[in-house]
Amino acid sequence: MLQIIITHERILVTVLSRPCAMVVPDFELICEIMLVAEGFLEARLLARKFITLYSLCKELLSKQVLPAISRHNNFSIFTRDGRMLRAS
Repeated sequence: MLQIIITHERILVTVLSRPCAMVVPDFELICEIMLVAEGFLEARLLARKFITLYSLCKELLSKQVLPAISRHNNFSIFTRDGRMLRAS
């Protein structure tokens, strides 16, 4: 709902909204679904291993190295590996 308030020389626009709750996404499930979509048979095991590896890297590596192993980059690795899996 949008509310516009007009005063002497100002127009104030306020947005009236309800608060919403945010949750942390389940990255293991996301990885599993992506691996299944790319054709991997052992997707659950691979997703668990990937999340373990990613968590350890996040804890142990410096903040400068972490963007190089971001989730976005890893998902592109999943698609590339899926293409290689289908080609073989």
